[in-house]
Amino acid sequence: MPCCKAEEYDNWCAAEPTVEYEGEEYCIFHAPAECPEKQDVEAFNKKVFERIDKCKKDGEECDLRGAIFPGYISFSAYDKDNPLPNITFSQALFCNAVSFDSVTFGGISEFYDVRFDGYVNFAYAEFKGYVDFGLSIISESSSFMCAIFSSFCEFSQTEFCGRIDFLETIFCNICDFGHAIFNGHLDFTNSKFHQLVVFYAADQLDMSCDHTHFCGPVLFRDIKILSCRFDDCIIDKHIEFERADISRLSLLRAPIESMRFIDCIWPESKGRKVVYDSRSVQGQGYFPLFNVFGADRFSELNKPPEPGRLADLFRRLKKVARDGADEPLASDWHYAEKEMQRLDAKQNKRPWFALGLWLYKLVSGYGESPSRAGLWLVVLALLPWLAHECLDVIMKTLPRDPLPNVQTLAWLNAAFSTPKEYISASINHDATGCYLYTLWLRIYQTLLLVQAGLFGLAVRNKMRR
Repeated sequence: MPCCKAEEYDNWCAAEPTVEYEGEEYCIFHAPAECPEKQDVEAFNKKVFERIDKCKKDGEECDLRGAIFPGYISFSAYDKDNPLPNITFSQALFCNAVSFDSVTFGGISEFYDVRFDGYVNFAYAEFKGYVDFGLSIISESSSFMCAIFSSFCEFSQTEFCGRIDFLETIFCNICDFGHAIFNGHLDFTNSKFHQLVVFYAADQLDMSCDHTHFCGPVLFRDIKILSCRFDDCIIDKHIEFERADISRLSLLRAPIESMRFIDCIWPESKGRKVVYDSRSVQGQGYFPLFNVFGADRFSELNKPPEPGRLADLFRRLKKVARDGADEPLASDWHYAEKEMQRLDAKQNKRPWFALGLWLYKLVSGYGESPSRAGLWLVVLALLPWLAHECLDVIMKTLPRDPLPNVQTLAWLNAAFSTPKEYISASINHDATGCYLYTLWLRIYQTLLLVQAGLFGLAVRNKMRR
């Protein structure tokens, strides 16, 4: 009687001898791991290698679909001098750790719907043909360090339960991580992607791409980033974030000129978008984030960036936003840039520049708040009338004597006796009997004109966005 699993897997094991377990007939490959005949792991592994060698000798694909590997197994004997043939492990179960260290896959290799219950090692492996890890589950950490994927590489709907190392890995063709689940840190440090890379509908993405080289486009769509860095990476084309939650994305050392942001969720502070690098946590940093919970704390090794560096980052982001015709985002980056410039000037003891930026913020919100600029314009326009009325009342209640404070009030009353002059071009030089009044009036009119200009600028910015 053939194996009870033979028909399910297209009878590739139909000719294999069977063993009985719990009333069913199984071949040695599909027998459950608890089967007594499978307790000798070394003997089972030998049968696996014999099957691979036979298929290779006959020039056939090696079919190991649905096989159950009861213990640790290493395929390292199949190196570049003895490559594996076309092989499929689809729907197989690896009950323990498995090593493909330095293995060369000479053709197509399928790991579709495979379950790995132990550590998985593909370090230094070379995949010369199409490789498919779709729907697989890797229960522990895995390593693809220094591996080479020469053809299309698919990790669609793969579930990674532990850390995944792709350090110094080379992807020569398209790489698809669509709908993959990442429960551990994903590390692409020093790797190289020659063509398109897709991350689609991934949740809780914790990834490092430091010094990574992207030769082709990279697409992050409908993802939520838990932590992500692109420090000093090289982007030949572009990285596109579309409908992505990037509220925890670090951009401080990223080549943002090659990045596009479409309908993304940014971290926010007081109604304005900022970047995660500028966060404030437990009194350290700059902007408290209102839509990010449990933000990473700063430490001695990970201190808040200098305001000058953040100002440069926001300036570059502003240019990217304007190049993409995203004026509302450019407005937020402009505000954040000026705020960082103000803090940088304050920190580096440039008081006059810091004061100027503080006044710019006070009277117009850095040219981004029409309501604030308009309020100050109204105040400046009405102040002469209010001053005239108040001083007139005060002068009527004071006795007429030559005391200095009374004389000062009298001079001020005379200076504000014609409040219309403060908003007109005409000046009455005889209002106070000296040219000090003329100087004061010119200064006030200049302030009024500047505030009117700031109001116009803020309105223009608001309407443009």
